[in-house]
Amino acid sequence: MTQNQDFSNIERKLNDFFDAERESLKAPADLFARIQGQLPAQAQPRWWSRFSLANRPGLKIALAGAATVLIVAVGAATALRLGDSGDSRIALSGLVGEDGRVGRPGVPGAPGAPSVPGATAAPAATAAPAATTAPANAALVTANGVVVQTVIVERQLSALPAATPAPAASFAGATATPAPASGGTLTQAEAEALVEQFALASTGYGISQNQWDVLVAQAVAGELDLSGIELPGGFQSTFFENYGVNPFVSAATEPFSTFAMDVDTASYTIARAWLNQGQVPPVDAIRVEEFVNFFDQDYPDATGTFDINVDGAVSPYHDDGRTLLRVGISGQDIALDDRREAVIAFVIDTSGSMGRDNRLELVKRSITLLVDNLRPGDRIGIVEYGSTARKLLDPTTDKEAVKAVVNSLIARGSTNAEAGLLLGYEMVDRAFEEGKINRVILVSDGVANVGETDPDVLLREIKETAQNGITLSTIGVGLDNFNDVLMERLANHGDGNYAYIDTDAEAARLFGDGLTGLLEVIASDAKIQVEFNPASVEMYRLVGYENRALTTEEFRDDSVDAGEVGAGHTVTAIYELRLTDSPEASLGTVRVRFADPDSGEVTEISSPIQLAQTARLLRETSPAYRTAVVAAMFAEILRESPFATDVQLDELIESLEATLSGSSVENAKATELLGLMRIARSLGVTGYVPSGE
Repeated sequence: MTQNQDFSNIERKLNDFFDAERESLKAPADLFARIQGQLPAQAQPRWWSRFSLANRPGLKIALAGAATVLIVAVGAATALRLGDSGDSRIALSGLVGEDGRVGRPGVPGAPGAPSVPGATAAPAATAAPAATTAPANAALVTANGVVVQTVIVERQLSALPAATPAPAASFAGATATPAPASGGTLTQAEAEALVEQFALASTGYGISQNQWDVLVAQAVAGELDLSGIELPGGFQSTFFENYGVNPFVSAATEPFSTFAMDVDTASYTIARAWLNQGQVPPVDAIRVEEFVNFFDQDYPDATGTFDINVDGAVSPYHDDGRTLLRVGISGQDIALDDRREAVIAFVIDTSGSMGRDNRLELVKRSITLLVDNLRPGDRIGIVEYGSTARKLLDPTTDKEAVKAVVNSLIARGSTNAEAGLLLGYEMVDRAFEEGKINRVILVSDGVANVGETDPDVLLREIKETAQNGITLSTIGVGLDNFNDVLMERLANHGDGNYAYIDTDAEAARLFGDGLTGLLEVIASDAKIQVEFNPASVEMYRLVGYENRALTTEEFRDDSVDAGEVGAGHTVTAIYELRLTDSPEASLGTVRVRFADPDSGEVTEISSPIQLAQTARLLRETSPAYRTAVVAAMFAEILRESPFATDVQLDELIESLEATLSGSSVENAKATELLGLMRIARSLGVTGYVPSGE
């Protein structure tokens, strides 16, 4: 194949790539032609000096030309998009100068202003919608296993202006030769924090360790070129996933509602952290069931592994007279002295991002608290990971040794979560003891940017290991640069649970009174199925649990992965019901199916739902019921549920105020919820009104 043919093939592939990108972004048909208009100003030799991709001279020239086309085209596309709608590029903590280069804050020539013409600086913390938090796409050109990554910043393309000169292209592993730095140098910690954001913005997935080292060195020297790269700022580099909103379902058409149990509470504590920072949490951060399950319920102590509890009332928050049904599953409690001894490997993220907001210091205090609440026979090991993973302490019963190691940790480097997790699992595997709790606990902000960063690969590795009796809990920390999606999915696939720590008080709740529930699993693959009687229930809607949904057939398919429940945990689901005109005495049946975590023996229990249990007014219900319903409706407002358009925040506040004032028992959690709703109201939240209404 000739050099010209070689180049033509790659150019054809690049044209196909850009056509696909243009179509996915609904860009004008002449977008690529306008980008090509920028190409003559670029010379191949200048760009080729930055590459060493292959040994074949013909392929070198071809790939150099292809890379030139791709880099400049992407840069031009970015310029065309950024000139569009006033979208701003956020300077990271004032470290990025007007020329796109890095400099210490306060140093002349590095004022930290936006580098895109027409852009304005964004506030330090802005609640970004999901569309702006997704990682940027990366275009890949490979040769002999070497990957060149370029950036396509996702933008809304509307009314594109005339073509403007493209900014210098910049991406991990291949940048234009930088001009002398205009700003001062950075500290190692500042450089690592910047490069962590740079890697996230420029690839969305990760970079190699060699690329990391080079970029950090450039950042320290003030030579990292960030022209054309949009760095996440404030809370915009947090990642959540929208699982949709459950609709109303006809009981005559589909009488069965089936889902996996979920005891996670992270969504509530994440939302609390945002509100306490004066920000309305992103819609995608809200999972209703995790709001409800955060609160203490008033169910009687379980007489077996699980007991089923049912009650309800007519909703005062909706205009159609719907009934709010509470289905509650109470789990068997186990005293601390009766809990099985544990072998635990803490896998602690010590990357550069963990140095922000004192999050690593919060982790140290949290683990110290956990250690103080351990049983004498519990063994704790420590793995830390940043750029690489290191075993710091084999599992030991020496609490003071554990504390000393934890308190010596410092934040530095990139984030190789894969290496940390694999080393943690290896540690527990070596120390595995039959009949004991064998657990890995990952503590991180969830952002992986070095090593294997594909969540599906990590999840597959975790699931395979979990089947060997080693389970995983994930503990999230931090607001900006936080990956909620990965942390939740890892815990679900690791047969464990996911919590989020935002305060010392939350650490005390989780690692103090909640420690046995965190560690001791009483049921595996636990599922709930509610069968509604069509003669009594016309329509029903499960509020929440969208990402835990199962099919009707999967309820009795014991090969299907479901939820794990810890000792003393409760699982609560709120249903909205529209009853028939003449309902019968029976509304339906609740069934629970679960496996013993040790023997694997499967058990199924059931309990009826009676009309008499729901035919009452809200004021006639218990304070715990009213608090759970208010928490669910507040979450519905925050996630802009189309089924909560008639729910008003003021009504929820008044209802909870009445509940608290009428109770003789102090309820710190409900009092906190009331405060959060008042904060939301002060931030302009009143209720969800669909756009256009």
